[in-house]
Amino acid sequence: MDSPWKNTKGSFHARDRLDWVLTENARLPLVYWKKHFFFFGAPDEELHRLTWGAFSPQVVPGKTHPVLCLDLLPQGVGALVCPCSSLRPSGAASYRFIRRGCRLLHTGYEMDRNSHLIESLSFPVPRSLASRVSFKGEVPEQCLMKVDPRRTGARRSEHETPSA
Repeated sequence: MDSPWKNTKGSFHARDRLDWVLTENARLPLVYWKKHFFFFGAPDEELHRLTWGAFSPQVVPGKTHPVLCLDLLPQGVGALVCPCSSLRPSGAASYRFIRRGCRLLHTGYEMDRNSHLIESLSFPVPRSLASRVSFKGEVPEQCLMKVDPRRTGARRSEHETPSA
């Protein structure tokens, strides 16, 4: 009799077929996170604590905000994220946002509003929070817009080069 623990020919690992697990609202372990992955459901109480009280000064129990993975940390120890808000960052001369109408990769989720990145309050996401947020998709580069103070009110795609 063959051992059930032995590797079988038809087995796979999620790392090999990540597209099979990247469904809307999936709870992805931190090891599968990538740059520009967008998640819903970070509790305001947790964001308040992780940003030393700077995000959401008036915490409403049960309220949540999305987060965006800005980058992966060295040696795969985690990810750097920032909270997102439908409100523009106060006091920021320039900022980025995910544009309304953007279709996210892997899920086809459509952004119903602009989601402003509060990058000044970025933090390494703890595993406890990573396991509680819901994957909404990967933000394509062309959906990341930047408000540039050098071009009054100008909005441009993050991957465009500024005009001279």
